[in-house]
Amino acid sequence: MIMNNEQLTMKNSFFIIIILVFSLRMQAQEAEIKDYIDRSGVAVLLYTGKEELRYPSLIRGHPYLDTDQYRDGDLMYAGRLYSGIRLRLNTHTDELTVLSPHYNDIIVSSDLMEYARLPEYTIIYNREFPKNEVKTGNALPSGYYARMATKKYPVYRREVRYPTRSTDGIYVELVFKMQSRLYIYKDGIYHSVRSKGSVLKLFKDKKKELNRYAKQTGLSFGNDRVNAVVALVRYYESITENP
Repeated sequence: MIMNNEQLTMKNSFFIIIILVFSLRMQAQEAEIKDYIDRSGVAVLLYTGKEELRYPSLIRGHPYLDTDQYRDGDLMYAGRLYSGIRLRLNTHTDELTVLSPHYNDIIVSSDLMEYARLPEYTIIYNREFPKNEVKTGNALPSGYYARMATKKYPVYRREVRYPTRSTDGIYVELVFKMQSRLYIYKDGIYHSVRSKGSVLKLFKDKKKELNRYAKQTGLSFGNDRVNAVVALVRYYESITENP
């Protein structure tokens, strides 16, 4: 059967369309493969560290910052930002752990971790400074900190939970107790604050206003010291910011 010119043109156009479709599919597959390799590289980087040790079943409380549950956060790690990473901070071992796709508790390297951002605070690792700088307030002791969500005057929260043993009859429980320190960065110095008085002393130019605000809002510096200090700093920032 002999094809005329119109039939040949249609046939050639059909083959060209097939080639274009095939080419587009190949490009899409290459993009998917590249994306898979990138994500696999992330997995290799984040999830091949050592696993966190399991705690015994007879335990009261937990060693983690705020909650023992993993939370979704953004992790800046080895120069790359990873979103939706499941993470938590162990304040007993001073280690940040991530939950792998296989539900393993993996410790990430503090040397590669730049920050982990959660809604209430940003977790950072403070590298070691000379001891004389720490004593003069120009630096913080090394370790993990939660930088609270303030503006001009950052509030840094450092918690350490340590285990003690409690005997109840024949049972011995492991009980975690907490030590908490707060620092406010002002005028190039990290000021340690422990009470409402220490915050008012630091911001003495608005002492009356801050004291009134603390009373009106019922801030508790005993049971909820962290949130009370943060609330007071935020209020100070709001009444002193430039119009």
